[in-house]
Amino acid sequence: RSVFRDNSGNLWIGTMGSGLNKVNLKPKKFRHYQKKINNPFSLSENYVRAIEEDKNGNLWIGTLIGGLNRFDVKEEKFYHYKKENEYNSDFPNDNNVWSLFADNNNFLWIGTNNGLNKYNPVTKKFTYYVHDNRNKASISDNAVRGIFQDRKGNLWIGTEGGLNKFDYQAETFKNYIKGSGSSSISDNTIWKIIEDEQGNIWLATNDGLNRFDPYTEIFTVFTKDNNNPKSISHNGIRTLFIDKKRNLWIGTQNGLNKFDERTETFLRFDENNGLPNSFIYGILEDNDENLWLSTNKGLCCFNPEVGHIRNFDVYDGLQDYEFNTNACCKTKSGEMYFAGPAGLNR
Repeated sequence: RSVFRDNSGNLWIGTMGSGLNKVNLKPKKFRHYQKKINNPFSLSENYVRAIEEDKNGNLWIGTLIGGLNRFDVKEEKFYHYKKENEYNSDFPNDNNVWSLFADNNNFLWIGTNNGLNKYNPVTKKFTYYVHDNRNKASISDNAVRGIFQDRKGNLWIGTEGGLNKFDYQAETFKNYIKGSGSSSISDNTIWKIIEDEQGNIWLATNDGLNRFDPYTEIFTVFTKDNNNPKSISHNGIRTLFIDKKRNLWIGTQNGLNKFDERTETFLRFDENNGLPNSFIYGILEDNDENLWLSTNKGLCCFNPEVGHIRNFDVYDGLQDYEFNTNACCKTKSGEMYFAGPAGLNR
């Protein structure tokens, strides 16, 4: 019955018996990609778990039940790689993709709930690596959650059953499993793997932050101490990131942490500092050295030098308030992608 546009760009619509409606006509700050029923070149599934860019500038997206997607950034088209039967190397062996990594040889490594897949872009074929109880040199667990290649070319795979080091020539795995000793890994579920300037491998686990020395093969574990405010804020670690100034940032289930290498202590950030939420899923750094954090309540742009924080929510075009663990990627062009249960943001 009545329509009015205000000075802030909102459209107000009065209806007959169904109340007042408000439409925000401002352009959205984020592109949002979703599955569209009548578009075969749309995203295959809205629930996105992983994003990775290869050397050719292709963006690869892993979904829940929708398999693997290759996103042509220029054409804005999604091409689908989805398992159709059990023994077809033209497709991944599982449509539940949790992690992705493009290595130095431009092989794409795909972590699924049914093992590790390697995609060769030349032959366009997939190779499968699965756990075998009879073979100690097989991958330690089929639930693959994190993949990383260090500067020496070693490929590390984090699973829900321990850490693995892959031998490219023998195509075998060396397993590191939680044990009774004080120098073993603290937990077998590994979400993220990165490497620092000293060649240490850092691991985000469900029970503490782990620093692994690949020479001594000793794990050093950092956990929360309720009596020490300079300890890590939570033992559930979801993501890790090293910024341009070589600072190590740790995203936990209860706060963002900055690691002081000299004192081996942690500086904590949470809602009291202006974060929209303390559950940190992913961390990226833009070209202006701002950290971007995906949380359970939207995206946060955080300038650690001055402490300035700007938060974004669904009204800015985000796919949802909630995001997914490590479902984020910064491309060579400087664009950033974050994803969650309702699609992909660019």
